[in-house]
Amino acid sequence: MGLRLACGMLLVVASITAQETTGRITGTVVDAVGSVIPNAAIAIVSPVSLEIKTDATGEFAIVGLAPDFYTLQFSAPGFETRDIATTVAASRERSLGRIVLEVGAVPNCEQVLSGHLIFDKKIRSGAKPSLSGVVRDEAGRPLKNTTVNLEIAETSQTIAIAKTNDKGEFQFLDLSSGVYRISSDGSLVFNLRVRRNHEMRVLVTLPPPPLCL
Repeated sequence: MGLRLACGMLLVVASITAQETTGRITGTVVDAVGSVIPNAAIAIVSPVSLEIKTDATGEFAIVGLAPDFYTLQFSAPGFETRDIATTVAASRERSLGRIVLEVGAVPNCEQVLSGHLIFDKKIRSGAKPSLSGVVRDEAGRPLKNTTVNLEIAETSQTIAIAKTNDKGEFQFLDLSSGVYRISSDGSLVFNLRVRRNHEMRVLVTLPPPPLCL
């Protein structure tokens, strides 16, 4: 009985000693107008590696930290990442107060379409060149009834408009030799050089619309 009591006392003393030698970091993550940011990520990047999330009120508490100099990184979708350096003392709470995250840069609303040439076939001499293709989404599904604009690369002037069919196909016939580009829903495809006496066919992947404010 005496041995059990002694062991229990040792565990309590060890627990109290651990609590007395560690500290904690607390704070609240907010945006520029003071609204809290729930589920924001707080990562300790030095001297240890650890990540937690803010709660529904934007608050966080990192406990059990040994006395040291710490570098923390704060991030949330749509906001700029912010780094903060601070120190932790034994048995003390280091409050960072309100950590303000600025809204991230708005992405360019003009995206570049991904695509590649399927074939470049020579046709009979004197025939007008043509450009055709298939428009698909990122999952590979054909996009029907999608507007495709054909532009002159140097001037960005639209010279023809086509709609995709049920198979996502489009075509531009009787073109002159030159460099063209295709646009669709505010997105641009790479430059395409249409050659004399050639028929070109491309596969175009249309990305989802960007988040533009």
